[in-house]
Amino acid sequence: MLGTLIIGIVHVVPNPEGGWRFMLIDDAMISMCYARSLAEGCGWVWYCGAERVQGYTNFLWTLYMAFWHFLGFSGDIGALPILLTGLITIGMQVYWLYRLGEVVGGGTIGRMSAWVGAVFFPLIRWHVSGMEAGVLAVLLTLLIPAPASRVAVAFVGFGVGRGGSACADGFCGVGGGAGGLGSVHT
Repeated sequence: MLGTLIIGIVHVVPNPEGGWRFMLIDDAMISMCYARSLAEGCGWVWYCGAERVQGYTNFLWTLYMAFWHFLGFSGDIGALPILLTGLITIGMQVYWLYRLGEVVGGGTIGRMSAWVGAVFFPLIRWHVSGMEAGVLAVLLTLLIPAPASRVAVAFVGFGVGRGGSACADGFCGVGGGAGGLGSVHT
């Protein structure tokens, strides 16, 4: 609910020529420009004809954005699928916080964990900003109970690698978090 409200207030504005314009935060829009150029066949450039300079830090997220551009989501509605992805990751985050709380302390703790996740503004804001932080937050939540299981060791390795591919600093956050938790559950 809070995520939908934030998107409605901050990321959607009326277009003077009619319709609506969907926007992301500035860093996400930089990645979106690279994604648009990639989808248009110009390669990894800021705009078609520009010099090749890496101006993004989130390779997989930029590829994800390019996928939507390739499907025809561009211009004023280009950010819409990314904003909707943020709402989906909020739902996933709240669900997995509930499940984690339930495992740790039962149903009441699960509900409290989900409620805190559902109204914690910084977490919600990053989910709906257009960046990959929401995906990484869900991934980290999934990794928390993983070191407790021998079967999950491969999943932890995949998750740390996935975090590093989505965002350069995601590797440190997800890797450090999973590594720290792994040392607790040995």
